Amino acid sequence: DALWARRVELAGLRGPDELLAIVLARHEDRPDDDEAALEAARLLVERGREPERAEAIARALAERLPDDPRPAGLLARIALARGRLDEAAEWVSRAIAIDPHDLDLRELRLRIELARRADAD
Repeated sequence: DALWARRVELAGLRGPDELLAIVLARHEDRPDDDEAALEAARLLVERGREPERAEAIARALAERLPDDPRPAGLLARIALARGRLDEAAEWVSRAIAIDPHDLDLRELRLRIELARRADAD
């Protein structure tokens, strides 16, 4: 997509996989760097790669950063992608409780609710 292409271009990288490799290496080198961990988990989710690893990183971040909505939002996205709709709803509710003005989280909550309704039919 256009955002990925722009990131890759700005970074002077050969492709999104190289960007992902760099971010994962940074996370491994600096496990206490929450921003690197968050970016690693986010990129894994966006690229549809290593969902178990993304979930483990996001869960650790949710524990370490209970007042940050981003890990909970990632966990909601992961749960939705895996069809765990009740869990997704819990995580997105937690994220929205932290940041009720985040429109992306509100859209995610709507997507989860629509998936739950479709699942009930």
